[in-house]
Amino acid sequence: MLVSIGGAPFVCHLLQQVARAGIRRVVMAVGYRAEEVQRVVGRRFDRVEVEYSVETQPLGTGGAVRLALDMVYGDRFLVLNGDSVVVTDLSRFRAEADHFGDDCGIVLVRVTDARSFGQVTVDSSGRVRGFSEKPDRAGQGLVNAGIYSLPRSLASQIAPDGASSMERDWFPLWAAAGRLRAWTVDAPFLDIGTPERLATAEEFFASHGLRT
Repeated sequence: MLVSIGGAPFVCHLLQQVARAGIRRVVMAVGYRAEEVQRVVGRRFDRVEVEYSVETQPLGTGGAVRLALDMVYGDRFLVLNGDSVVVTDLSRFRAEADHFGDDCGIVLVRVTDARSFGQVTVDSSGRVRGFSEKPDRAGQGLVNAGIYSLPRSLASQIAPDGASSMERDWFPLWAAAGRLRAWTVDAPFLDIGTPERLATAEEFFASHGLRT
């Protein structure tokens, strides 16, 4: 989250994006380098009030969401991964996901080469039906963009006392139950989770005008 890209820590670009979507309060899940994150970001960034849910041990993406749940207001909330960005208007996703009832919404992005990612299968009704491993051959595919609209009713299913993964443990379960809805965009997408992709970040940010 703290790696500097486009003139600012990566997390600051994410906070700018949620501010543009009309979000005014964020609960940030932090563990490793938690004090440094709090020092850099502070209690307010741009127009966004920032609070912190601090992990004392690694909890994975699922455990982090569950730990932060008591600090979250409302019956539905957005979850953003801290190592990826999609150049799109999140207010549109928020508005559509408000009509998903008790289902989870997930942003999917179409990439030209899906070999670095696991692919997502979606049926004709827009429901996610499954997740597959990274393909061996180059080709287009839908991938998880790391942005979710999560109802409290589903978040409450996550075990409160241990580590778990949204992507490996909970999404397959919810997809099998028909509770995971796709919001698909054709938009620039960057995941900085590997050294190879991180090396392309400055060029990506410059080409899409992403500066704080």
